[in-house]
Amino acid sequence: MVDSPYSRFGLGELQFGSTVSIWSYGGIHSVSADTSIVNFGNPASYALISKNRPIYNVALGGRNTHFTSNGGEDYARTFSLRHIVMGIPISKRWGASFGLRPFSAQGYKVVESTNLSDGTAVNYIYEGNGGINSLYGGLAFRVLNSKKNIFSVGLNSSLLFGTLSKVRRIDFDDTSFPVILNSKVTADSRVVGLNLDAGFHLRSEINKNMHLLLGGTFGFNNNINATKDEVVESYYYNNFDLESVVDTIEYSESVDGSITLPKQFTYGAGLDIKTSPGAEYGRLQIMAQGSRTEWENYQEVFDGDTINDNLNNSTAYAVGLSYQPQIVKFGDKTPYYKLITYRAGFNTDKSFLSIDNTSITNYGISFGLGLPVLSTGSTSSINIGARLGRRGTIENNLIQEDYFEFQIGLSLSPGSYSRWFMKRKYD
Repeated sequence: MVDSPYSRFGLGELQFGSTVSIWSYGGIHSVSADTSIVNFGNPASYALISKNRPIYNVALGGRNTHFTSNGGEDYARTFSLRHIVMGIPISKRWGASFGLRPFSAQGYKVVESTNLSDGTAVNYIYEGNGGINSLYGGLAFRVLNSKKNIFSVGLNSSLLFGTLSKVRRIDFDDTSFPVILNSKVTADSRVVGLNLDAGFHLRSEINKNMHLLLGGTFGFNNNINATKDEVVESYYYNNFDLESVVDTIEYSESVDGSITLPKQFTYGAGLDIKTSPGAEYGRLQIMAQGSRTEWENYQEVFDGDTINDNLNNSTAYAVGLSYQPQIVKFGDKTPYYKLITYRAGFNTDKSFLSIDNTSITNYGISFGLGLPVLSTGSTSSINIGARLGRRGTIENNLIQEDYFEFQIGLSLSPGSYSRWFMKRKYD
């Protein structure tokens, strides 16, 4: 769920494609690959899940937003399920993942008030809600699998489904007789289609205490099926301030069409460093990522009519780090704070929107903790993360969003003496 006037365009606001841990250090999913996480943002990462140690992830999240414009201010709060996913090691070289997550979300209400030439006050109202979900499954394969170099590739196939509802109104404030009729256009687009994305990941040894990380993902220029219902009505408000429809001017039902998704390229690099070499070593990861999405290729086609919202190509960049002072617990004297993973990141992006020659930008800082569940040999953890950010501007009568986001996730994995899906010789 989302609440933003900028979600009016395209498919709405695209939702972040990975777990809480990765989101907490700037969303750098292209190079994130670990035995203890499910990184569905880069399908090549599934090949690194430990044998007989599948991972189950579930997460919830919310956002508090303060809207500011030249006309005033407002507040909004949202809360929703972020994902339910599972990663499964198939063999020494193969890994898989499947799950359900949001792909995009839409939620807004914008009112623009003005006066006509004869002095009549009129309100132009734009409303929208809904979203698209992704039910995905993916496979990954280790092409190289040596002690010094691991190179894997992967592919996700996703079933996208959901409904985006948009309403446009023209409301007149004149209540004199005869009543000036208001008008409303309601459009519901239902989406069902397949989407593909691929990725690669390289982990290469520089020396015994340091590894180079390289990764990238590619989102294909997929066409997905859609149907659209649209109704145009005239109405007035009765004595109970409820809509009374006078006439249905136009009605079209289940018009077949298609939506062309934009190509997306993401690339990243990082270092995985073993700190304090020895039995009680720690781990530091430093990473950076860039991405480009070709929204100029986006379009909706229904009954021969093409809509593309005049979107621009977008770019995004992020840097982040993750640090765990001590990887392995040795006895009961190990302080718990040394086993916690500390995360932080910064991200910025230039969105696909340019309104009145003003580019809409978004930037934020994020931070989080990975709290291990201390059971024998388990990599289970509770992950919490937060982000402070700003999108848009009040210049040129636009809207500025200052937001605080939070997510909490649970990662479950079996302990070393209770491995799942392992064929036993004796029971």
